[in-house]
Amino acid sequence: MDTPMVKILSDAAQAESLRQELIQAGVPAGAIAVEVQGDEAGAMKGNFVNGDFEPGRGAGSYEESFRNVLHGGVSILTVSVSEEALCRLTREIFARRPTAPGVAAIQ
Repeated sequence: MDTPMVKILSDAAQAESLRQELIQAGVPAGAIAVEVQGDEAGAMKGNFVNGDFEPGRGAGSYEESFRNVLHGGVSILTVSVSEEALCRLTREIFARRPTAPGVAAIQ
């Protein structure tokens, strides 16, 4: 039975670099999946629901109101293999890479 192993990284470039390292080490490409999840800061930075309106002051232009929107997200790399040697290899490679900030390590 396949053992899924997950690594959460800060961006897609890190995920692709890790994917290539795993493939070069012998993990089959078909056993590796990458999912990129985007995120956009809302009410605190560049409020996209109702703008940056303040009573007594005009809302300003769209560019002024929304130029400070923060884009972020994570990339989730999953490896599903059944061979113990590939599981061990994947864990060793995962351990050399930092996990995205604010994410607990997944064992």
